[in-house]
Amino acid sequence: MVDSAATSNGYATLTPDEVHHKMCKKIAQLTKVIFHLNSKNEENERLVQAHTKAYQRDIDTLTVEYNQRVAALNNIVKQAKAHEETLLGEVNSTKAIAGREKDRAAERLLSLEGEYSKALKGQEDAFENELVNVLERVRAMKSEHEKESKALTNSIDELKRRHHADAEALSQSHEEEVSRLKSQSDSVAKEFEKQLLLEREAHAEGLRRVEEEHGKALARAERISEEKASEAEKRFQSELLRAEERVEALRSELAHREDALASSRSEREVSLKQLSELQSQLSEKEARVGEHERELVTLQNTIDQKVASVREKEEKGGPPSDLNATVLEAHWSLRLRLELEERDEELARKVSEVEALTRAMRDAQTAIKGKENELVEASAENARLKGDLGRSEGRLRSLETEMGEENQALRSALDLARAEARRVDAEWQERAKAAASNSKAEMGELKRGHGRELEDTARRFEDEIATYEKEATTSVSGQSVASQALRKAKQESEERLEELQRTELDTKAEDHEQEKKTMKRDFEMKLEGARTELQEEADRRRALAEEWQAERKRLEKTIATAERSKQNLEAGVAELEERLLAKDAELERRAAANRMAIAERGRQFETELKHRLKEAEEGLLRAEELRRFEMLQEKEKRIDGLSSEIRLLREELGSLQKELAIQKRRGEEVVEATKMGAKDRAELLKRQMAERLCSMESDMRSERERWTQERQQLMEEHKAKAERAEAIHRQVEEVESTREEEMKKREEVLEAESARYTRELEQKQARHEVALRRLKEEHEAGTKALREKIEKVRRTLESRVEEMQESKKRREDELQLNLDEAKHALLELNRKVDAQSRDITNKDTRLEHLSSRLAEETTALRQQLQREVEEHRHELREASEARKEEVDDLINEHRRVMKARDEVARQTEEEHNKRVLQLDSRVEELIRMYDNRPSREEDVVRIDHLTEELKRLNNSYEELAERMKVYKLELINREQNYNKVFGANPTIGVYNPLKEPLAAPLGGRAAEKQQQQQNRKPSAAGPTRKTLGKKSATMDV
Repeated sequence: MVDSAATSNGYATLTPDEVHHKMCKKIAQLTKVIFHLNSKNEENERLVQAHTKAYQRDIDTLTVEYNQRVAALNNIVKQAKAHEETLLGEVNSTKAIAGREKDRAAERLLSLEGEYSKALKGQEDAFENELVNVLERVRAMKSEHEKESKALTNSIDELKRRHHADAEALSQSHEEEVSRLKSQSDSVAKEFEKQLLLEREAHAEGLRRVEEEHGKALARAERISEEKASEAEKRFQSELLRAEERVEALRSELAHREDALASSRSEREVSLKQLSELQSQLSEKEARVGEHERELVTLQNTIDQKVASVREKEEKGGPPSDLNATVLEAHWSLRLRLELEERDEELARKVSEVEALTRAMRDAQTAIKGKENELVEASAENARLKGDLGRSEGRLRSLETEMGEENQALRSALDLARAEARRVDAEWQERAKAAASNSKAEMGELKRGHGRELEDTARRFEDEIATYEKEATTSVSGQSVASQALRKAKQESEERLEELQRTELDTKAEDHEQEKKTMKRDFEMKLEGARTELQEEADRRRALAEEWQAERKRLEKTIATAERSKQNLEAGVAELEERLLAKDAELERRAAANRMAIAERGRQFETELKHRLKEAEEGLLRAEELRRFEMLQEKEKRIDGLSSEIRLLREELGSLQKELAIQKRRGEEVVEATKMGAKDRAELLKRQMAERLCSMESDMRSERERWTQERQQLMEEHKAKAERAEAIHRQVEEVESTREEEMKKREEVLEAESARYTRELEQKQARHEVALRRLKEEHEAGTKALREKIEKVRRTLESRVEEMQESKKRREDELQLNLDEAKHALLELNRKVDAQSRDITNKDTRLEHLSSRLAEETTALRQQLQREVEEHRHELREASEARKEEVDDLINEHRRVMKARDEVARQTEEEHNKRVLQLDSRVEELIRMYDNRPSREEDVVRIDHLTEELKRLNNSYEELAERMKVYKLELINREQNYNKVFGANPTIGVYNPLKEPLAAPLGGRAAEKQQQQQNRKPSAAGPTRKTLGKKSATMDV
């Protein structure tokens, strides 16, 4: 009875609008909490990304420092190698060093390949772990969404169950009075259940589509990541194969160079053997000259003895006949003259042979120097091959950087997948908001319809009250109490209606204020996010500027090292030129000393020859008178033996001339080889400079490409930031457009804020563009200056190479002229010797005294030559021993330095590994802290505030329910009093808004009075009491 009266007058305990409003508020609060949690997750993700970036920067700095140290070590090794090459060490030590360096480079290459494979495996594992974490987070978010949807459905089911329980309780208590209302409410409940089922199906369909899209996006991201990883693996395998092929080519070239070095060594050994053979031949020839000189001495002694015997015989026996004496003297003088001429020719030949042998020795020394130069070239080629190995290591490092870029691309793809997941989540939230706004709009429509129904009912009630008042004016005085009751009821109904309107307006105002606060808070959060993004952009620009500065310093260092290497090369060339000049000056001094010695010997020989000729003439004049026929016969026999010996000597002289011709050809070949070696060295220097210039240009091109890529990346990031800002601006505009009717008062403030935000954004964009232009100009100026400097260095190097070639050509021309002059002087000396031999033939009578002096001079010359040869050998032995000791010291020093550097490199690598382990442990700790992070203070405060607000609303709801019960009881009491006063059997009607209101039959005195009034006034209606109800607005949610 109580509930039927309350529902008939429209005062339900809790309307569906209020229930729906409460549910919308709860959903909005949960959405805000979810948004805050998502924002917290995004902040944590940004923090993790910042930590990973810092970790990556630390790793990059460590790798850069390690590469710089390795480059410094390589530079030091190259300098040591260059110094070692300039010292012209022994071939065996050079080969051992080259083998060790080759093995070390192979081991280093294997270690680098192992480190690269380990790093690649670690990166792949990290990427897989990160992908697994992302999938787990997505699954967790999905489970959270499912839990939230289940909680919402459970809350809706609970509310529905409660509402059904209340409805069943009310229907059980008022079955008889509200049968039609129950059927109506059941039909409306069924329709609403159908609508709710449709909404649930639509929501489930939307969730299913979102899950499908999310699964497709994840599958697409995984497929893209797998494709990128496979492409990177293929590219790395191809690059590794190419690097291995290059290493094999370099190894083959190194083997070829080693073979060439071995051949040059064998040639050097052959030349040394030839030199030793020539020295042995020279010693043999000197021994033969000594024998001939001894024979001359013996011959002179025999001649003296014969002369003495002839004189004794002449003194004893008297003078022979004149005819026999003249014949014997003529024949003896002729034979003696011929013998002297032959001996003079033989001596001239011996002197020429000695000079030829000295020239051959000098040529052999030049050949040895050429071989040593070839060894220098071979060592330079070995250094070049080592440089190629270093470049291959640089290419491997570039491959590592490319793999890092590929990993970065994969990370960006993963970020895109995350963004896609966030977009799907945002879309789902937008759909939820749209559904909430639609339901709110529907509830508003229901509220407006219910308000119109209340107003219609109030108007009808007022009309009936007016009719009752009119009837009451014509009725008896007993009706004054009813009119007072009616006025009281009217006043109370008006007061309650005003109170309901006030409560509804208050709730609307509260909702409006809450929406304003949320919008303001969202706008402040977006503004704060934009500020943080701009701050991150500024930090990124500073980091890029620092990287550019570091890159510029590195380029300056490389240029300085190139300048130092160029200076070292120039110093080496200058030192070689000085050594060549010193050797040339020494050769010229020796040639001048030899010429002076020969001239002095010639003058002494001429004076001695004249003196001896005079003495010989006097002796011959005395001897011609004393010779006899017997002496002539003995002389003839002796002359026959001497002629046979002279023939043998002539044959030996012919063989010696042939050998001298061969040696001369060999010397010319050595000179030609030296010229070709010098040309090859010049070409090699030119090729090396061209290769260095090409490598520097390639480095510049790679740097330029990298700068262009970074610039494009910055432009893309700038565009992305601008698009995000535009998207934020569009979202703000959409929110403003959707809330335009309710936010008229805040419209100007929001427009001013948005204008200020756009103005700040435009200012920051302008500053960003100015900074980009400035950095671009600085980069272009730096590259231009560096290009000009490189071009200048190239021009100077080319000019210096040309000058070196010209100076080398001039030196070759000068050496050729000196050689021609020496040949001409030799010819002149030969002509002089011939002239002197002719003079000797004319002065053959002076040979007796000359032969002894000649023997003495030849022995002195032989002894002097032997002393010089011994001194030269001793000097060569000492120089070779000193050079060997110096090379051994350098090798030991180099080994010690390389051991120390290997120890330093090992320590650096251990420190690097320790640092990597520390950073890995730090990242794991950060991930663990992130996974086990506590709730934020503002979230805790917000949740406490929401719980307190919920408690307050529940308390207010309970207070309103108690007040409605009191109002219901008051209405029931008033109706009962009215029915007691105005009718015996009151009938309480139920209002159906879909039908016309029906008048209930009246009984008792009221019916009699109405009949009397009709009898008195047929046109006037009798006093009837209709209890009109209103439509029950109870609806299930």
